[in-house]
Amino acid sequence: MVNAGITDMLSATFFQCRLPMPTLKRLLPLALLVLLSACSSEPVLSPITSRLPERVELSDVPFFPQNAFQSAPAAMASMLLQRGVNTDPGLLKDRVYIAGRDDMRPALVATAEAHDMLVYPLQPTMDALLGEVAAGNPVLVLQNIGMDMWPEWHYAVVVGYDLHKQTLTLRSGGSRRLQSDFAAFEKTWKSSERWAVLTLPASLLPASAQRPVWLKAAAELKEAGRADAAQRAYRTAAERWPTQTTAQ
Repeated sequence: MVNAGITDMLSATFFQCRLPMPTLKRLLPLALLVLLSACSSEPVLSPITSRLPERVELSDVPFFPQNAFQSAPAAMASMLLQRGVNTDPGLLKDRVYIAGRDDMRPALVATAEAHDMLVYPLQPTMDALLGEVAAGNPVLVLQNIGMDMWPEWHYAVVVGYDLHKQTLTLRSGGSRRLQSDFAAFEKTWKSSERWAVLTLPASLLPASAQRPVWLKAAAELKEAGRADAAQRAYRTAAERWPTQTTAQ
């Protein structure tokens, strides 16, 4: 949680400016993020990650500018279109936004599965995220760009990184190439328990492929009524791990 003294100090500063409460609610999270970024530290990367290409950017990932409250369908549309699914945020928003549901992650997963995509969850580490981008896979992430007390959930797509500069490149908000340093991104990402997923054709394994995770995602495809795609995913597993029995 954010230190109460810092919050009180920022609140007092804004009140002295006689700003209306709606404006305060919008500005206070941004001011706090700037303040905390000054004392943030870079995440420690594994030696394996340090051997990745120094700089990667997936320039072919489509971009849809996100209007207010549209980050989820815009981010998913970028993920799906990059995989060859002909779609856009307008076609996805009714699937993603379900009345009475604040957490859109289940709806996003269901939307990808409805297009025969296997949704593969990553380990909640910067190493896993960077490894997939290096392998050519954009990563859908969930961030809290507000504060703990006033969360503002936001979906973005990580499409690049620079190990030397310690920055990520994201399709986010109104920016096609939003640059975020590792520490600032980590601060917004950890509030979602570092949620990050890939959307993959059932024949394409991720760089970080783990058999139990892949099979669970394949089973979820089958449960979603996508039997053909699920069978392809099981065949992919059998080819990758031929000495292990694949239950279907």
